[in-house]
Amino acid sequence: MLKSSVERVVIAVSLVLAMVGTGAGIGHAGDKSTKHVISTTDQSDDYVTDLFSRAKSAFERKDYALATYCCSQVLDSEPDESTEIKTLFLKGKSHRALGMYSKAIDDYTGIIRLTNSGINQTLAYSYRAEMFEKLGNKDQALLDRDRVAASL
Repeated sequence: MLKSSVERVVIAVSLVLAMVGTGAGIGHAGDKSTKHVISTTDQSDDYVTDLFSRAKSAFERKDYALATYCCSQVLDSEPDESTEIKTLFLKGKSHRALGMYSKAIDDYTGIIRLTNSGINQTLAYSYRAEMFEKLGNKDQALLDRDRVAASL
């Protein structure tokens, strides 16, 4: 429970810092982006595209907590499969950067469930193997690496 409370605080602080850094405030009329990060009522394609762009931008700035938050917002909007897959990859990489390896495993497992084969599934198995290894689960890491080898 403490870990998830700490994670929530980190996400909230990152979001506030991002808003302060851009001069935005919640509901600020001149900042469409802030309203979109906070609001979940507008589920248009533009909204999803904007949120994903914000997630990528946060990741590039190494604001991984904000990136995971934006990714969660994208996924909550029930995007198309292609967007869901690329969002799960970004969320997994963000969780990995935060040292949240179990959450990254969940993200990569989501990709594996969405795909039957192909490069996305192969990459997800590879990244997931790395996370299992970091958690000391060498047997599961080996199984995933074998799946990667079999797909090549």
